Amino acid sequence: MPKTLKILCVYYSFSGQTRKLVQALTEGFSQEGGEVVVVRLHPLKKMTFPFPSLLSTLWMMFRTCFRVRDKVAQHKALAEDFDAVLIGGPTWSYSPSGPVLAWLDREGRKVLFGQKTLPLISCRGYWKLHYRALKRAILAMGGKPLNPLIFTHPVKEPWRSIGVFLSLIGKQPQKMPVIGRHYPGYGHSPEQIEEARRLGSALAFMLRDSYDRHSISGWRGRVD
Repeated sequence: MPKTLKILCVYYSFSGQTRKLVQALTEGFSQEGGEVVVVRLHPLKKMTFPFPSLLSTLWMMFRTCFRVRDKVAQHKALAEDFDAVLIGGPTWSYSPSGPVLAWLDREGRKVLFGQKTLPLISCRGYWKLHYRALKRAILAMGGKPLNPLIFTHPVKEPWRSIGVFLSLIGKQPQKMPVIGRHYPGYGHSPEQIEEARRLGSALAFMLRDSYDRHSISGWRGRVD
């Protein structure tokens, strides 16, 4: 009887975009007979989307430049054996988000040591420094980083940055006369969500194949 694959998905989602990607990916994985344990990180200090004011938005942008940790609530003990661990979250000022960094500090070595670890990044467009920092952390904690899954907001610059910023402060740029012609709305497209679901299925096949070949070299990841 073939082994039942099991993955752990640890993620933080500020605006709901990472949550959509993780949900689709885990659905694809489950459709191939895999089991999924999901841990959504909840900061102890509540953060709301959109931000309540322009000042709070600018303050958040400033503090995230220094990779400030945002402590997260405790979750149930993760005693199971997993075939892989997914770490998902948005890019904050070119870096992993504060809740993900806090979780890595607290739980990373215990959970990631010896594990295939898959970074999933939701971002406006600047993901490379985020990924490098995450990869370094995974390696430092004894994990085995897989090629990442990168999903950028599917709008061309400069409209992407303008639209994201306006969305963060509670505006609706897609309804503005000029910007709306170039910015259809905040977040990932239905096509990207479907792609995440397909990649969940592909992840199951890759992990199953790795038991036969003792190799994870077939996983290519995804970059927009």
